[in-house]
Parts: sequence; C-alpha cells; structure tokens
Amino acid sequence: MNSLTHCEGKTTLNKFKLDPTLGLHTFSDLEKQPNFTQNVKLTDELSKNAKIVEPYRIGPDLIPCGLTCKQGHNRGYLLRLIDGSHTNVGICCGMNYFGASDFANQMRSVDEAEKLNFQKKQINELIDLIPEYRKRAHSLWGQSRPLYSALENFKAIYPEAIIQDLRNRAQRKSYSVEVARRQIDIQQGSGAKTGINSDNEQEKDRKVFVQEKLGNLSGIEVFVFKPRQFIKLAKNLLNEVDQSNSNISRSKISKLSRYKDQIENHFDSAKQLINSGERFFKKKNFDLLGYLCNEKYYHQIERIEWDFKLNTGRILSDGQLKRMRRKAA
Repeated sequence: MNSLTHCEGKTTLNKFKLDPTLGLHTFSDLEKQPNFTQNVKLTDELSKNAKIVEPYRIGPDLIPCGLTCKQGHNRGYLLRLIDGSHTNVGICCGMNYFGASDFANQMRSVDEAEKLNFQKKQINELIDLIPEYRKRAHSLWGQSRPLYSALENFKAIYPEAIIQDLRNRAQRKSYSVEVARRQIDIQQGSGAKTGINSDNEQEKDRKVFVQEKLGNLSGIEVFVFKPRQFIKLAKNLLNEVDQSNSNISRSKISKLSRYKDQIENHFDSAKQLINSGERFFKKKNFDLLGYLCNEKYYHQIERIEWDFKLNTGRILSDGQLKRMRRKAA
C-alpha cells in the first residue's frame, strides 16, 4: 500500500547521558567561577600546567583577556591555573603564553568533547520528537492527497506539451507569461537618412511584434517536485533512527545529530508544495494556460472546463463551447 502510518515501533536508540557544562554565555558567567581573576601577571610557575576547563563564545561585544594584555576577543577558554585560580584567555594568548603545542592539544580535546556533547544533545532532542514527527508525516501525507488527485485529473485532460512547458518553467523559475500580440508600425525614415539617394524612394514600414505580459503563473513547482517525495525522505531518516542502537560509532553520532534539522526541512518542503498546489489550481492560472507553447493549443484548451471546487475537468462539445463564449461575451 502506498501510504504511511505513524504507529511504528519505538526507537531502540536510548538517550545519551550528557556531560555537564558551565554554561559560559556572558562575561558575568566567567566572573562567577571559583577564584576567578583578571590582570593575571604570569610567572613561569603559573604558565605551567594550566588546564583548559571549558571553551566559551561570547558576543557580540568583545571581552578582555584575563592576562595583563587585556586583549579583546569573543572566543576563548576558561583556564584553571596551578594555584587553583581561574582566568580566561583568547586563542592567541593561550598559544603564546601557555605553550603552543600543549595548548593546541588541549584545545582540540575540549573542542571535540564540546562538539560530541552538542551532537548527543541534538540526538536526544530528536528521540523526544520522533512520536510527533511520525504523526506529522502521517498528517502531511493525508493533506497531500487532494493535490495528487488534482494533478492526476489535470494530466489526463490537458495536452502533454502544456504539462512539459509548466515543468520546464518551474525548473527555470520562469513564471511570466507573455505573448507577441501587439503590432507597432515604425517608419524607417527618408532616403537621405537611410543612405538611399532617390527622392522618389517610398518610405518603408517595418512591423515589430511587442511582447505583452499577461500575468504570472504560481504554484508550478508541483510539476517538478512532489510533497510525498520529501515526506518519504523524512520517514527514511526516522526509520534509520528506529533501527539504530546505543552502541553506535562516533561518525554515526555525527550523522544522526543532523537528522532533526533535515527532517524539519523535509516537512517544510512538503508543506510548501502542498500550498503551491493550492495556488496553482486557481482560475487566474488557468486563464494563462492557453497562451503557453506560443498559443499552439489555445483552441484545444478553450474547450476544457475546469471545476475549481472539485479540481476536475471536462471537454466541451461545440454547442457547449458556443454557449460558454456567448455567456463570456
């Protein structure tokens, strides 16, 4: 059956235990740390065995370095010095005063730990949202049903060339419908102006076709992309989470941590396409269809009567077409 359900089993992936963090978001958060001090005058003893406690990113205003240089920065590290006090340094000062190699190794270690902790937090949030995501996928699948029915009816009655033109326009993001309708006569000018010496040379007229814009098509994206494509992509990600267990590799953690945003984006794309479908099946759009493909199918399309409430169409007989024209006149 070509449908989705939201009653699948629970994921076997357990939530991760997160490492506690200090939550260093402001300079005030740094000042609250035990024995926090600034204007630290480094000695050989203090510069040895300094340990990075936690990274921070504070902004947009710069904060001063905890050393006597007071260099302003946004990204840095909370340090625990050998005497038990704490201070803060930016990356450059840390590399310059605490040993480039040792400080760089510490930076990589704490940055990687912070990144891993963040990724685990993202996965924990995803696990909490899985039941809601399943219901959302089921709901969007149902919401898309009228669009699929309308598109099927449309393709059954409208010329394939028109459908292809709509698809091409959607791919090019070309929404304007124009026709070469109006003719303007432009006099070429006298013989002297055109290099013709004979005074008896008659002036010639040149006919120019001017492009007239009739309107813009809307919602034609549904001829390229379909909402259920994106719903299925979201479901595939959810199924992968369902089939994962807690004994997963570091690379798999990194991969799964991005699924929450990806699933949300897929759902948003599906919803936008459903809305696009609603915009396409409007009379103002259909009034422009006869002018596609250089109006080649104008009279064929004129015979189609579309019911915008039911989103179905029928081909009019000659008599019905005449009555419709009289009524429109």
